[in-house]
Amino acid sequence: MPTGEARVPTAGTGKRIALVSIGRGPSDPRAMHKQARSLAGWGHQVTYICNAASGPMVTDDLVRVDALRMPAWRLVRQICGPGMALREAMRSRPDVVHVFDTALIVPALRLGRRYAVKVVVDLPEDNAKQILQKSYLGPMSTRRLASCVYKRLSRRWFVAADLVIAATPSIAESLPAECQRIVVRNFAAISEIDAVPPAGLSCSTADTHVLRVVYVGGISPIRGIRELVSVAGMLGGAVELHLAGPVYDDALLDELKSTTAWQFCRYHGWLDWPGSIALVKACDVGACVLQATPNQVEALPVKVFEYMACGKASIVSSFPLWRRLFAGAALFVDPADPGSIVRLMETLVAHPALLRRLSERSRLLAETRYSWESEAERLVHAYAGLWPAR
Repeated sequence: MPTGEARVPTAGTGKRIALVSIGRGPSDPRAMHKQARSLAGWGHQVTYICNAASGPMVTDDLVRVDALRMPAWRLVRQICGPGMALREAMRSRPDVVHVFDTALIVPALRLGRRYAVKVVVDLPEDNAKQILQKSYLGPMSTRRLASCVYKRLSRRWFVAADLVIAATPSIAESLPAECQRIVVRNFAAISEIDAVPPAGLSCSTADTHVLRVVYVGGISPIRGIRELVSVAGMLGGAVELHLAGPVYDDALLDELKSTTAWQFCRYHGWLDWPGSIALVKACDVGACVLQATPNQVEALPVKVFEYMACGKASIVSSFPLWRRLFAGAALFVDPADPGSIVRLMETLVAHPALLRRLSERSRLLAETRYSWESEAERLVHAYAGLWPAR
């Protein structure tokens, strides 16, 4: 959101912008709470078109949220979803169509040429690396081939787009040199986080001094959920694990619930963004023990930045990039070794002063280095550059 000292760029103000996704939901942190609201706050007319099934519905005074009923089957959604979403986007006669999904890029570029609409492509992740993690595509040989084909085709797409937004410097470096690009990192929106009060949690164990550890995000094996639940069981009540987010495999949740460790865990379901922040504020430590896949080791973990903005210490995977980013604000673990996670949690239980120091450092880093407010200004200035100055 704009501040009183910032100057609003004049070249791009007052434009009609349609942010479009067939996968992201109404309460998506990056698309809705950061980009859409920031662009609207600078005077643009913003419509956010998204998948109604991908999260709780939200209402907003600044942004028109248009949640569509997309096909439930992934393949059908990839084929039919782009046409549904882009037709809806064109109803607002946009000056800019801003897309988040690979399936939307080519149809959006065609619309852009036909109707003289600017096309912005958003890359929250390195799609070529992400393809390698999609087990539903088949064996690794098939995934490597698909990743190679994507790399070849996407080079032409990115050059044809009016602007490509990369969420990390490493994604930006992978783009063709001739494309228009900018890095807009997924940092936490401090002002919006400060406006959310903590949730009220009743202690589910006899010890009122239990260490509350929270993880907010997708519930899947690659996110280290099995390891976190196992650790809660190993600590036998000294730690209470709070989980919130979408479950991608019901069998995994059933498996976790069948373990003896589950008695020390609380699953809060799929919360909207304010609800997830309220839960983090009610806990003591944030966890993000993603497994070491090619796409994760270079990622900027959104939830860790939100933990920091909430003034919470974190337990995170020991990736080199993360060690540099979160030094002094987090403890680092081997994500594949529950024993290392246990030892660090025991350290936090035994040394409250260490937990306080880590938490204070987290908030300081969030305020001084990792705030969305500075990224929002970069986004708005990039939008202003889409139109030549008069």
